[in-house]
Amino acid sequence: MTSRIELGTGVCLVPEHDPVILAKEIATLDLCSSGRFIFGIGAGWLAEESAVMGVDFRRRWPMTREYIRAMKKLWTESEAAFDGEFVKFPAVRCNPKPFRKPHPPVLIGATAGGALRDRALRDTVAIGDGWAPLALSPEVLANEAEKLKKLCAEAGRDYDRLQIAMFSPVISGEPRRVREQYQQAGAHQLIFVIDSPAPHTWERQLTDLAQAWII
Repeated sequence: MTSRIELGTGVCLVPEHDPVILAKEIATLDLCSSGRFIFGIGAGWLAEESAVMGVDFRRRWPMTREYIRAMKKLWTESEAAFDGEFVKFPAVRCNPKPFRKPHPPVLIGATAGGALRDRALRDTVAIGDGWAPLALSPEVLANEAEKLKKLCAEAGRDYDRLQIAMFSPVISGEPRRVREQYQQAGAHQLIFVIDSPAPHTWERQLTDLAQAWII
């Protein structure tokens, strides 16, 4: 039906999955979509859920960082081995490889304020290809983007190569102006969440979004 619309996770809770299986699943989705997959990731926010899934909530982000590093090896090497604290495997072949090279973009989805948001920015620089914050105003996003630029400079990463996808943008005005404000703040994409899970309302909601925002 389309060759341009992208497919993404918003977000996949990485430590709740086996990294080898998850690497194969993501690579398959990217291959089937001809490189149009965006891998939005998180580590979870609900301690009870992490416990049910066998994840130490206090260590969920160290696990996530290691899992992503292991998955990148599986995506980019013909035979990959990994020896970490949370995941270990000998030299294995993992196919299919992603369509997009070297792999689908990994967007760090974490927004909570203070130290947690700073951690998200550091993770974006360390393991990510972009950042996917939630419900930040253009003013707050612009401030955080400046922090991200500084961290990139310190780490020798090119800030201009990162992708910022703003989930659930804060709407305070006419759509064209809001879009311009987010663009000026550093956002490359605005990602909207439909209001109701009821399937019979999806077409109306998507039509309304398209008419308001695709200018």
